[in-house]
Amino acid sequence: MKITKRVFSTVLIALAVAVTIASCVFAAPVFKRGDRVVIYGDSITEQQMYSRYIQQYVQCRYPEMKLKFFNAGWGGDTAPGALNRLERDVLFLKPNVVTLFFGMNDGGYRSLDQGVVSNYRNNLEKLIKALLAKKVRVVVFTPGCVDYDKNAGLGNVKYNEMLEALGVNALDLAKKYKCQSADVFHPMLKFMNAQKAIDPQFTMIPDSVHPNAAGHLVMANTMLQGLGAEPMPAIGDIDLTSGTGNGLKLVSKTVTKIVIETTKPVLAPFWFAPESAFAAQGSGMLNLVAPELKISGLSGTYKLSIDSELVGSFTADQLASGVQIGGSYSNRGKMIHEVTFHKESTYFHMWRNTRLPLQGLSDLNKIVDSGMALDNTLNESIRKLTAPKKATITLDR
Repeated sequence: MKITKRVFSTVLIALAVAVTIASCVFAAPVFKRGDRVVIYGDSITEQQMYSRYIQQYVQCRYPEMKLKFFNAGWGGDTAPGALNRLERDVLFLKPNVVTLFFGMNDGGYRSLDQGVVSNYRNNLEKLIKALLAKKVRVVVFTPGCVDYDKNAGLGNVKYNEMLEALGVNALDLAKKYKCQSADVFHPMLKFMNAQKAIDPQFTMIPDSVHPNAAGHLVMANTMLQGLGAEPMPAIGDIDLTSGTGNGLKLVSKTVTKIVIETTKPVLAPFWFAPESAFAAQGSGMLNLVAPELKISGLSGTYKLSIDSELVGSFTADQLASGVQIGGSYSNRGKMIHEVTFHKESTYFHMWRNTRLPLQGLSDLNKIVDSGMALDNTLNESIRKLTAPKKATITLDR
């Protein structure tokens, strides 16, 4: 049987049962039903990529929580800059939770300097205290790493040493103020170096500072752990010899085709592009986002489809051991990804290109209200898309 490149990528995803670099140890979930969450950061946040993965996963994993997310990333920003615009760009939104991802610019792209580190720490501490004073739950992310191969100057000054030092202080402040946190730097650097050991030309940070989609997926994995996200629950398991199952029931079985249905609604799939599958696999994110499916009592090899969408080809032994179902096969998952992107872009336009430039306009509140109404509509669309549904699983020999 010929397997297309797209299907082959999905097969690799589904077979990665325990490949991980960062261990999946989850904190207590930070979110509560109805929370308003601001994702606060610099240009890496403004890329609207890791923020999209976080929203997408949380909306798929916890659809009943009805959360709202807002991206408040600003290119070139620093911890003191974030403090200065806190009221205008964050508290305006009346958030319950704010994630902080600063440090890349705070280091000044120079060698390790304790004065620079102290300045970052002092301003980050002021930022945390200002948010806590408003009864906002704070999540602290360390800055990520840079790729010396893409910027020799950053290698010459050993900028990752600066970023690591900033991260140590960020985590120390999170501990001091009892905030949830995530170390982005070390898992990101470890994954990048592991890939470079395989292919010296590899990069997930094309300009040395701003990650591509794969890099953001690696970051999102550790960030979600810091947010207390829990792995997707299993789709179910069934023994076709006895007909007994957990979450699954046999509908029909012939020599060439088997049809199985879930006995209850299952969560919407988390989608990522097939070309980022290696990042989901190597970072361990599959253990978080890909639910397991077990089907025993078979022989031979089968094409597996869910709701008529081809997932991949698997042997009976693989199915009996359990396969992780990556979301790259799902058009529904991709639509959730796309609507989330448009929601972020729509809010960004209203905030940066309308609300800020038109300060003082008499009708500004009406304009902002209509922009927020559109944001609410897109949120409702995401909720409809992520509503759990029963699924039909088909195995074709």
